[in-house]
Amino acid sequence: MMKNWKRVFAVSIAVAIILMSLFNIVACGDSKTGDAIQDSGGDKNENAGSREQQENGQNQRIFSEAPVKDFERYEYRVLSRDESNERWCARDITAEIEIGDQFIDAVYKRNIVIEEKYNIIITNRMSNNMLNDAKKSITSGNDDYDIMMGGLGGFAETLSQGGYLTDLKNVPYIDLGKPWYDQKANEQLTIANKLYVTVNDISTIARDATWVYLFNKKILAELALENPYQLVRDGKWTIDKMLEMCKDVSKDLNGDGKMGIEDLYGYAGETENLYYGVVSAGRELIKKDGNDMPVYVGLDDAGLTAFNKLLTVLGDKNLSLRADDWYGRGFDVWLGMMDVNFTEGRIFFFDTNMANVQTYRNMEADFGIIPSPKLDEAQKEYISNITVMWTNSLCMPVTVPDFERTGIITDALAAESLYTLIPAYYDVQLKTKIARDDESSEMLDIIFAGRKYDLGSIYNWGGLINKFSEAMQKNSPNIVSSLESIEAKIKSEIQKTIDAYESFDN
Repeated sequence: MMKNWKRVFAVSIAVAIILMSLFNIVACGDSKTGDAIQDSGGDKNENAGSREQQENGQNQRIFSEAPVKDFERYEYRVLSRDESNERWCARDITAEIEIGDQFIDAVYKRNIVIEEKYNIIITNRMSNNMLNDAKKSITSGNDDYDIMMGGLGGFAETLSQGGYLTDLKNVPYIDLGKPWYDQKANEQLTIANKLYVTVNDISTIARDATWVYLFNKKILAELALENPYQLVRDGKWTIDKMLEMCKDVSKDLNGDGKMGIEDLYGYAGETENLYYGVVSAGRELIKKDGNDMPVYVGLDDAGLTAFNKLLTVLGDKNLSLRADDWYGRGFDVWLGMMDVNFTEGRIFFFDTNMANVQTYRNMEADFGIIPSPKLDEAQKEYISNITVMWTNSLCMPVTVPDFERTGIITDALAAESLYTLIPAYYDVQLKTKIARDDESSEMLDIIFAGRKYDLGSIYNWGGLINKFSEAMQKNSPNIVSSLESIEAKIKSEIQKTIDAYESFDN
């Protein structure tokens, strides 16, 4: 049958783009395990540099090794988040037509290439309750989805412990060593050497969900403070430097004698940022042992130092604007306060994520983007946490009837995404539409190279993160005793997770 000429033309353009791309092979080594508890890679960026080169088109292209087959108009179905949360809606799964937006058009071109190559139809089955829909479908034994792309925390974390998912290591043609899979996610998200969830390039939301620091350039200039970009380059962007720069910024602008929404703050964020700040300082409370099992190691001396330093600002309501303190007051805390305060110049350092950054593209005042601060100058790398509830992950339900077919399509789609979708997101949407300067673009390379998938934040065993949030809300330094009070619960819940993983043979 003669194909629609527009579709053929789109394929020709996409193929031409592929042939002109210059990329290279990324060598990805296996994770090493020993007998002692391991550092799960907080300071390690072995794969990151070459991965960022892939994303920036600096090397020769490689292709999926999955065979090309005619799947006779098979409907490849993706479960994803719907528009009920605008910032986290999966707009990168399907696109009906080209609309002149480079990102949306990249989604369209990517899908055209794969649909034509394998004779399939890619569909996006969106949901406002992914966990419920996934559990209902899988429990009923229904074949509703080929892959599912929900958050690491809540969604993937629950399904992985319930026997709903397939070990991606066992899926034919899923080549986890290829650069379209995040090697840090592959390493850090395993338990008992099983990988029920990882992150790949079919969706860009894992990048949107990366924590960053924004800073207001006008305030920086007015106070004649050091250049944050240069501090990052020199390895001197530390917790001490951040505290030094923001402590004297907060000011009662409306003169009512108290700090409120209309006033200027040196720091703004959420209460969970205290935990993430400690992790960015290279101090994990959950590590993995030589058998790839999570182990609670608690807060060491360096971690306690990072906690206490961060608390001096993050725990002080006169110095920090915390979103959590304003919930339940009859207005949208983010749209009506946090976003407004930053765009109107009443926040100096904003500890937020890349999804929020994209909403500030029309902000009048200039702002910069930098990674979260290190503990000290001795720390080798900057560590960028991800917001676990919203990071799009790759999961595959156990009800998939033909894992070979789903594996072939998934790997090919992810590979095409790296060379079609990711450049549109990374180089165009972020570096030219959102970043205000060349330095911010440079910082994005560092930020994405240092992404961290922390098991403690994903599983939140025993309410681990809650204790840090409580400490920030109450400005309480008693984190050691607070953690001791839940240590037995943390260990018990970790063991339940290990038992669940060990009991599955899928």
